[in-house]
Amino acid sequence: MTELKFSNLTATTKICNRELNLEEMARKLRNITYNPRKFNAIIMRIRTPAVTGLIFHTGILIYYMVIHNHVSRKNGCCWRQERGGNTERR
Repeated sequence: MTELKFSNLTATTKICNRELNLEEMARKLRNITYNPRKFNAIIMRIRTPAVTGLIFHTGILIYYMVIHNHVSRKNGCCWRQERGGNTERR
């Protein structure tokens, strides 16, 4: 049986059925970037979990999540922490 591993997740949803005023949202929301001369969507970043979302004026939200194994050095050995808190030694 083949083991499946996810590294990136992408999802799309429509958050409302009307046009959004991105300039007003940019003034009121935190952790966002909005520069309509470069890209005509709000870029929203969340650190934990690491998610980036794009909000378009049409009400469409696209978000990306990167899933990675946390690797750290401990006593000269390489340790990997899988999602869910399980730690194994490699």
